[in-house]
Amino acid sequence: MSLQTHDTAWLRDWLKRHSANDLAPEKDYLFTTRLGAVARDHDLRGPADVVARLRTHPRGPLAEAVIDAMTTNETSFFRDQTFFRALESDILPALIEARRAERSLTVWSAACSTGQEVYSVAMLMRERFPELDRWKLRFIATDLSRHALNRAREARYTRLEVGRGLPESMRARYLRPAGADWTVDPHIQRSVEFHQLNLDRVWPALPSVDLLLIRNVLIYFDPETRVRVLTRCGRQLSRGGMLVVGAQERIPADCNLSRKLLGGYPVHQARGLLDGLL
Repeated sequence: MSLQTHDTAWLRDWLKRHSANDLAPEKDYLFTTRLGAVARDHDLRGPADVVARLRTHPRGPLAEAVIDAMTTNETSFFRDQTFFRALESDILPALIEARRAERSLTVWSAACSTGQEVYSVAMLMRERFPELDRWKLRFIATDLSRHALNRAREARYTRLEVGRGLPESMRARYLRPAGADWTVDPHIQRSVEFHQLNLDRVWPALPSVDLLLIRNVLIYFDPETRVRVLTRCGRQLSRGGMLVVGAQERIPADCNLSRKLLGGYPVHQARGLLDGLL
């Protein structure tokens, strides 16, 4: 059963209300290509039956499966080398200097997908900044997709995933063979806590964050949602804490965030919480 125009229009509205994913009409074909598998998994005849069921049961396992299917979970280890070079050369050194008295750092990966981003940061900090072994480090990773979070918690990756961006030297030190796959070293795994979170819904109690990564997710939000989420992110930053978005993403002017370059890469801080760090 094929999807009709009224079905895709309803789905776009439902998806935006339940996940903040603002899918453009020209992307309607994704409903057909991605919801076929969801239909099979739930013993339905096709995408049109998925829509019919969602209309009467807008929450529950089927709804979660549709959101998972329509969420793009593209990621890789050390994605965007320009950012990770700046993180090593300027961003982390500035944060370490600012937090030297407290000897603690909190990092939040706000759209962590299957976990490669937060594990990459944890590996880099352990590899390049050995003094942090004596610090209190807290890594928080959240995502809307339960399926992605389960994979992130498992920390098991295929050879193809490991080969995308992870330097061989780090693979040797921080990954372990697991059959045909690789798993992240248990010490790194235990340092990360994972939580399911819809960024446009109520947030759980979170600590003040020194480094907040919300990369490559703003493009899926409409302008109003972007401002709302980023404003809340700014309030979550510690004094001098830094927020980083994707290289091609832009922060709206009315988010009360100040932009600076560190190591040639843009970072943002909450106005009123600057302490001379930048």
